[in-house]
Amino acid sequence: MSLKISAHLTSLNEAQSRFNLSRTTDLQFFSEWQETLPELSQGERETLDRVKNSYLYNSADGAMTEATVNLLLVSPLLYLAGFCDPPYKLRGLG
Repeated sequence: MSLKISAHLTSLNEAQSRFNLSRTTDLQFFSEWQETLPELSQGERETLDRVKNSYLYNSADGAMTEATVNLLLVSPLLYLAGFCDPPYKLRGLG
């Protein structure tokens, strides 16, 4: 028997309410992710903050399509990481 989470939780707000969850901005929450990473520039930090805030705003009230997630998260991160620059080429499916 498999249960789909989307049949029981329809939004991030509902999950936060039902499980008494709250967002944290504690930089030590996953400290192992920060131990050997290179320093981000101010511009990179601003871009990541905008991407994060856009995702949180758009996802809070319910499910998003894969295309929306790609638009909000994947595309900006690919550009930021340099994966849209030579020698890389993007190819769409379909």
